[in-house]
Amino acid sequence: MNFATNYNFENHKYEYNQRGKGFGLDLGVSVVDRDRDAEDYNFKAGFAILDFGSVNFEGENHLLKGVPLEVENNRILKNTKFESPQQYLQFLSKEIYGNENASLQGTNFKMGLPTSLHFNISKNIAEHQYFNVDWIQRIPIFENGLKRSNIFNGSYTVQKPVVGYGGSVSLYEYRSLQFGAYFRIGPLILGSENLFPLIFKQKKLHSADFYMAIKIYPFWDNEMKRHRRKNCNCN
Repeated sequence: MNFATNYNFENHKYEYNQRGKGFGLDLGVSVVDRDRDAEDYNFKAGFAILDFGSVNFEGENHLLKGVPLEVENNRILKNTKFESPQQYLQFLSKEIYGNENASLQGTNFKMGLPTSLHFNISKNIAEHQYFNVDWIQRIPIFENGLKRSNIFNGSYTVQKPVVGYGGSVSLYEYRSLQFGAYFRIGPLILGSENLFPLIFKQKKLHSADFYMAIKIYPFWDNEMKRHRRKNCNCN
């Protein structure tokens, strides 16, 4: 059990200090088959390794291994108010080992980033219309690390210069089916990858999401701009 925090439990406030260092790397390659006479493309595919790396935290690393300890219905836990994570872990260490400091293994630990493989295919099926397939598969690298969700997603989108819209179907962790949609006007994008829980009442709510984004292309180029830059030998 590891933890790191900048919260000062004695003064009851956050102190913004660096609690670790690390590195992260994304690597990818893409192939695009462009339409010669238009800004659209016929086919696009990509492959990437995302979030490869780790962070070394300054905190506490505890090992709690031994006789199982009942936590849920423990009368001592219910009647004890813990002021900090350290105090809680010291209590568990004393219950298991008989010594409140026996579980402490060190004051630093490594946490892996949520490394994953990302595959993407997009096909132009009609003017301004695309069918897309995305697959994200997590690949744990480190013993301790964050886990990214496994997602298989298929979507249909309409992309025009001013507006865009589309719908998607996702298989979350290969067992939960989710439906989403999005709408774009200019650079503003509104959407959801799991839309139904936001609209319909659920007997058992697992998750719902909503996102908003602004997409800007500072180095955007098109056929008209390239035409204007050409030298014209006109009389």
